Amino acid sequence: MPRFRLDACAVHIGSTAATAPAAPLPPRSFPYDAVERMTRIAGLAGVQTQSQTALFGAEATVEAVRRTLATAADVLVPDGLFVLSFAGHGRQIPDEDSDEADGYDEAWVLADGLLVDDELSRALARFPATAQVVVVSDCCYSGGIDDDVPAPSPAVRARRITEPPVPPRRRRRRATTPVVVLAACGEDQTRVITPRSRLSKMIEEIVFPGGVRNDNCASYAQLEQELQARSPDAERPVVWSPEPAIRDLRPFDLGSRG
Repeated sequence: MPRFRLDACAVHIGSTAATAPAAPLPPRSFPYDAVERMTRIAGLAGVQTQSQTALFGAEATVEAVRRTLATAADVLVPDGLFVLSFAGHGRQIPDEDSDEADGYDEAWVLADGLLVDDELSRALARFPATAQVVVVSDCCYSGGIDDDVPAPSPAVRARRITEPPVPPRRRRRRATTPVVVLAACGEDQTRVITPRSRLSKMIEEIVFPGGVRNDNCASYAQLEQELQARSPDAERPVVWSPEPAIRDLRPFDLGSRG
């Protein structure tokens, strides 16, 4: 068991690697800007600076991401908030386990290899089943990065929405943890990054304009509408979750867990 617990934590990954190994990133590249913005967004959502981890460029190896996600899953309290963001290149590769309808897995391109959606889903399944887990993915094909996490049973879904919180010692982890994915585009779409189209920039402007929470953005479903209104059809942002009720929660809000 970990020696401490966190109500909220975050991991932000910035990579410009198209092939491994990666070269060091220039100081003001798109991934650096995205990580800075996501760190600020998570902070406004209640995640303290010391509870956020940033992996840049050559630091963003497959093993480092695996290890950082495992640590976050171990320390997050059952009703906590976890924010995971990625800014960089995305790829599609042939699906080897026949779990993708289109025949392709999606992956994040890291400094020394790929983090495939199947592995990411397994890593996120380690988080408490009643946590709010938010994935912000700003890359090509990002709409499919975590689309193979199954939804919980109707009974568990109803308990999350209606039951009062259970003390941590009585709470059990499930094999699958539902998440909400904020994706810059669909799983069959590529991205052309411009200063205006950066996903983190749009999220910050919609949810926390001027550093203050926008009470008019009351749900992830509404956030999706706002993101799509600012984007071309060829790069249509998607907000997806295997549990429909999560779309009704207030974005990045520690107080809106089920």
